[in-house]
Amino acid sequence: SQLVGKDFKQVLSEKDGMSYADFKRDLAETAVSILSPIRKKYDEFYKDKENLKKILREGVEFAKKRSSAKLDKVKKTVGLA
Repeated sequence: SQLVGKDFKQVLSEKDGMSYADFKRDLAETAVSILSPIRKKYDEFYKDKENLKKILREGVEFAKKRSSAKLDKVKKTVGLA
């Protein structure tokens, strides 16, 4: 129900009487349709390794800046700085 954004009871009533094999097929098709755009984006990132490395470096720098400020605040609060 979460994959299709519907209430559990609504999905249950829609699938009522469906065989387990048919339900599994529908579920697999739904999952693939939802995950396909994510997989496509993943493939795009993976193909351009230099851009991926750049994004990761930027993420590391951002995390370091953000976490060091927070860590400094924690150290001051607990009396370690």
